[in-house]
Amino acid sequence: MGERFSTPEEVREHWCGGGDAYRVSENRDQAEQRRDVARSRAGRCHEAELVGEALVVARFETASVPGPDRYRWGIFHAGTSLLVTAMRAGQGAEQARAGAQAIDAWRDPETGQPFDWTSDGLSDRLRSPYGRGMLDQARGRESGQRWEAAPPAKTEKYETDDGQAYTYGKADGSTRRELHVFAPGGLLIARAVDHFDVNTKKNAWIGESRDGRRLAGQRERHFVENSVAVDDGVIPQGLAGSDIVEWFVTPPEPSTTVTDVQKELCDRT
Repeated sequence: MGERFSTPEEVREHWCGGGDAYRVSENRDQAEQRRDVARSRAGRCHEAELVGEALVVARFETASVPGPDRYRWGIFHAGTSLLVTAMRAGQGAEQARAGAQAIDAWRDPETGQPFDWTSDGLSDRLRSPYGRGMLDQARGRESGQRWEAAPPAKTEKYETDDGQAYTYGKADGSTRRELHVFAPGGLLIARAVDHFDVNTKKNAWIGESRDGRRLAGQRERHFVENSVAVDDGVIPQGLAGSDIVEWFVTPPEPSTTVTDVQKELCDRT
């Protein structure tokens, strides 16, 4: 795998050391969290294989309790440990390997250049239209009309600790209560409908991310926080949908901050 890593063991040792920084800049807390996540993934990823110059395919543990969704296959960035994309339940090594090979072989239709896998600023590039378009094309699918929505006339802002400004609001012209979440730049990344939860006997926002992951939240703000956390890589992309629903349909205690919730979920990876 290029000149940097020649075996999966070398990648694992690198992650045990905290991995590369993937933001353009980070504060002390973000750096500590990033290193903790990389070390956790080093211990929870198994059967790793190198693909191309920058990718690693591995089977990773998404929950600490037995169950059908305890393990998923995913495609990771070797330098940072960032999860590029996760396979769906039931998909295995063959599908993960094929997906990684397609991503590695992708070339920009306009420039003919491969995706920029440099560690510095990688999280922003993966979240950008450039990165999302690369993943859509590598998967052989288009985003589709249902994801081609502009921000509604009335939106609210959600800003992350690193200054990323997301927006959200009720979909214009919808015949039902539908919530849309947009990334910086206006790309629709998550959508949900107001749904009555038979378990909690309360209404909740139940929906999905742009790449098909299940998301939920009892209140609008919870769904937005969940969407942004997944988009930012704070919640691992392979986390079982049932775990997300269980955690976020029930609102955090008043003394528990969003950062506390996200950090605990990181500890569960």
